[in-house]
Amino acid sequence: MGDYLSIKDLEFSYPDNQFQLSIKTLQVRRGERIAVVGPSGSGKTTLLNLIAGIVLPDVGTVTIGGKSVVAMPESQRRQFRIRNIGLVFQNFELIEYLTVLENILLVDYIEKPVAVMRVERAKVLAEKAGLSGNFYRYPHQLSQGEKQRVAICRALLTEPSLLLADEPTGNLDVNNKENVMSILLDYAASNDSTLITVTHDQNLLHLFDRIIDFNELIAAMEAGER
Repeated sequence: MGDYLSIKDLEFSYPDNQFQLSIKTLQVRRGERIAVVGPSGSGKTTLLNLIAGIVLPDVGTVTIGGKSVVAMPESQRRQFRIRNIGLVFQNFELIEYLTVLENILLVDYIEKPVAVMRVERAKVLAEKAGLSGNFYRYPHQLSQGEKQRVAICRALLTEPSLLLADEPTGNLDVNNKENVMSILLDYAASNDSTLITVTHDQNLLHLFDRIIDFNELIAAMEAGER
């Protein structure tokens, strides 16, 4: 099976900031489960944002499923992200004045009138995540674990082929960590979707096919500057 995600000769830096990220090559297969580890501030979240096309590299290519994310105009990049990429954030990013069901359906509310079939899918996802009694509750009425499960259901609504999760278990207790990772891994396995997860939790690393260590990327960058 060929590569699904390909990054080549990537260079990125923030304006007026000393931060730099350099990746010579990174290849990820369809259905592969990747853990990204490394020190805070090393660029792990930036990598996810570059893959998703939220930010663009100074130079280099990011290709997903044979399509160049970098070459797309902003509107096309946004549509591509909505249709193909599920984003899961550490801090949930739920809308406080929307119910659980409305938060899961957020993309549809933004993009177009909500289809009945999508509502049914949202309910099925919520039920599988143990949220069936919470459809009409608001984020402030939920536990941390419940909030993250809502955020994951939202990410899975469009049946993405790529899941990008930024510290999805960082704010959770042990039981909720296992629950959240189970939802992500089960979806990836059932749909042959690629999962890339940033994590500091060493106890989760055995769940992944491969580990990308940013300490090694930093060492490679520093060696290249000498």
